[in-house]
Amino acid sequence: MKKTLFLILFFSISILGYSQDITREKNDLVDVGTAELKNGKVIISCKKCIDPENYFVIITPNIDPVELFVSEKRNESFVVESRSSQSGKFDYIVFVKSSVTISTNKKMQ
Repeated sequence: MKKTLFLILFFSISILGYSQDITREKNDLVDVGTAELKNGKVIISCKKCIDPENYFVIITPNIDPVELFVSEKRNESFVVESRSSQSGKFDYIVFVKSSVTISTNKKMQ
């Protein structure tokens, strides 16, 4: 009985076919570089950073451990600061978020 129900279900799905849309977030690398804090602050230009809600920045200090953070994201630039107003270099990577929709439509012919 279970085999029969399974086979009926399997063939029904196969005959009817199926369609599915899958949307997933994709992150595109748009900028990398090294910048230098002067008196604890720097503004970095990023021409592909159009919408502050759609990009993110990863920063890594090249000096002794220091608390770095992105204090402000703007259209085409972002601000990195240090709480202790230190100077020094750091590396950064900028990613822009986007969505990709993959559509599958399989039908038996």
